[in-house]
Amino acid sequence: MQPGDTISPAECALLYKAPTPSPLILGKDPLLATQWHLYNDGSLPGTKAGEDLHLNGIWRRGRGEGVRVAVVDDGLDVIHEDLVENVVPGASHNYGPYNRGNDLPLPCRAGQTHGTAVGGLIAARDFNGTGLSGVAPRASLVGYNPLATGAAADVLDALTRDLKHNHIYNNSWGQSNWGHFQHANPSISAWQALLAQGLREGRNGRGAIYVFAAGNGGTFGDFSNYESGVSTMGTVGVCATNSLGKRASYSEPGSNLLVCAPSGDFPQQGQQTPAQLGAPSTGLQNTYSTDFSGTSAAAPMVSGVVALMLQANPA
Repeated sequence: MQPGDTISPAECALLYKAPTPSPLILGKDPLLATQWHLYNDGSLPGTKAGEDLHLNGIWRRGRGEGVRVAVVDDGLDVIHEDLVENVVPGASHNYGPYNRGNDLPLPCRAGQTHGTAVGGLIAARDFNGTGLSGVAPRASLVGYNPLATGAAADVLDALTRDLKHNHIYNNSWGQSNWGHFQHANPSISAWQALLAQGLREGRNGRGAIYVFAAGNGGTFGDFSNYESGVSTMGTVGVCATNSLGKRASYSEPGSNLLVCAPSGDFPQQGQQTPAQLGAPSTGLQNTYSTDFSGTSAAAPMVSGVVALMLQANPA
């Protein structure tokens, strides 16, 4: 494959070409000042000083080097200018219907931005004079796109793929938010067996870390406990707070929740307060978004923090 060669399937609406290597540029990330979840001094409207991930002191000790995070989602733009330096060459896997099995889980349609936004929150490259910074900006990324098909077998395969090398599996997806108990797909026994394998074999026997968004049905009366897949031993269920440090209105309560992380929000009914800010992140084909939210955004922040923890203490 040569720079400029078309690498996307002919069936896809989006056209990708192999990038041309560019000289290494060092410099401050131009969008860093908008990333209130990394450092919140209260200067941005709708934010409260100190409601952030408190990373400044931690970054002086490390930025996720040597830790590998798998983004299990609808796709990952593995050639994005702000991700490509952290993407492990040849290690991603495409479950999509076109060119299935290659190492390019590229989104096919303009609406498939979710996984790329997740990847940017985790590990957009820092100090490259481009875009923004992830929570663990020197961690390694791989992309798996089983949600491109939605097949249960693809999801199960992705969550145990390359257990010898992946430390963290980020899952910013879940079942419908309809306020009733839901069994894991395809079955609770298959789900439990999968997680048990990851805990047994991942990270050289220390156990893979499975981070899951805990659900956005809070405004509909849903509870995260109802989703059996996120209530199974071995999952880290993540809830969301807003830029004022309050529970995001959509974030589901539940006894299965382990930790919350910053995300966007919207005003409660009858209130005139402005919507709380979403999280800036990477978009498709070298673009950037400003408003990624939901527990989908909170989960990769936790995955990034876990990457920093594992760098500091692999045990």
